[in-house]
Amino acid sequence: MRSILICEEHDDTRALYTYCFRQAGFDTAEAVDAETALHDAVGRPPDAVVANLTLPGVDGIELKALLAGDPRTATIPFLLLTSRAAREVYTRAAWAGVDDVLLKPCTPDDLLARVDEAIARSQGVRARNREARERSQQLQARAEAGADRLRGECVRARELMERASMTLGQSRDLAPPTADPAKPRDE
Repeated sequence: MRSILICEEHDDTRALYTYCFRQAGFDTAEAVDAETALHDAVGRPPDAVVANLTLPGVDGIELKALLAGDPRTATIPFLLLTSRAAREVYTRAAWAGVDDVLLKPCTPDDLLARVDEAIARSQGVRARNREARERSQQLQARAEAGADRLRGECVRARELMERASMTLGQSRDLAPPTADPAKPRDE
C-alpha cells in the first residue's frame, strides 16, 4: 500500500486531504508542524510528503531541506502547497529539491494526480539508480579481476627476470676470462 505524510497546520484542510488519500488507497500519516513531520518521516518513511509552505516554526521548504539532508528520507518525493504565487517561493522550492509546487486552493483530485506522478517519477529514478549501482558493481568486479590477473602476470614476469638474471650471472662465472684491453697484446 502506498503511504503519504500530510503536513498541514489547518485541521480542516489536513482532514480533507487525509480523507481523499485514504479513499484513493493510501496509508496516511498527519503532522501539524515540520518537527513532527520530520520525526514521522524518519521513523517510517512514506512514499511521498505533502506539506504546506507556512508551518509553525520551520516552513515547508525548510522541511524539505531537512529531509534531503538525511539519507533515509532524501529521495522521498515532496510536494509543497502554497497560497503565495511569488517567484521567490518557486525559486526557494526548486533550490531545496521540491518535486512539485501546487497553488492553493488545490482540489484533492489535482493533488492526488500530482502525488501519483511524483511517486512514479521517484520509482523510475530509484530503478535507474539501482541499475546503475548494479552495473557499477559489475564493472568494479571486472576491474578487480583484471587487476588481479595483471598483478599475477607482473609477479610471473619478475620471477622470470630474476631467473634470467641468475642464469646470466651463472653463465658469466663459467665463461673464460676475456682479455683485458688495458694489457698490451703479445705480438
